[in-house]
Amino acid sequence: MWVRSEKMKLIIGLGNPGKEYKNTRHNFGFMAILDFYQHHRADFRQWKEKFNALVTEGKFNGEKIILAIPQTYMNNSGEAAGALAKYLKLTPKHFDDIWLIHDDIDLPLGATRLSIDAASAGHKGVESIIKALGSQGFARWRLGIQMPRKNKLPTDQYVLKKFNAKEMKIAQEVLHKTTAALDGALTIGLARVMNIYNR
Repeated sequence: MWVRSEKMKLIIGLGNPGKEYKNTRHNFGFMAILDFYQHHRADFRQWKEKFNALVTEGKFNGEKIILAIPQTYMNNSGEAAGALAKYLKLTPKHFDDIWLIHDDIDLPLGATRLSIDAASAGHKGVESIIKALGSQGFARWRLGIQMPRKNKLPTDQYVLKKFNAKEMKIAQEVLHKTTAALDGALTIGLARVMNIYNR
């Protein structure tokens, strides 16, 4: 299906599969991938399951783009990411062509950060991917879901709760911002987009 080319991006959104996890905070990465896909739907093929992930292939500005949504549950995301990277022949020198999108509990809702070659900061899904690739040399689009001070839930329960109506409105703005930033990064590069996206 795929042949390695010099211009390719593997963009992976993290989350948990299953209807019960739809629109939960921990699925922000899934939501971002789907938002990008909806904006460029005409340019992508139908979703297929491959290597424990839902994947679709398309093109943006002449560059091959693979969108992936792992179906392994968050903490085992590396199983899908590692298999896809291997199949696409994305060796360590190509790891800057792997872009990861995920929730970040250290950032407030509405805040976003683009990081390159950064440690996991305790995010289990990111840890799994770093372990599978043997490197952290990929880009990470981090979407804030920080817990309000008044919230008393344990972190592992908080991240699995759905966004409420007020939060969802902010989340939608973040998703559109991230889609626009992905468009920009695919056009002018990560470094130039980072200064805008990280505001």
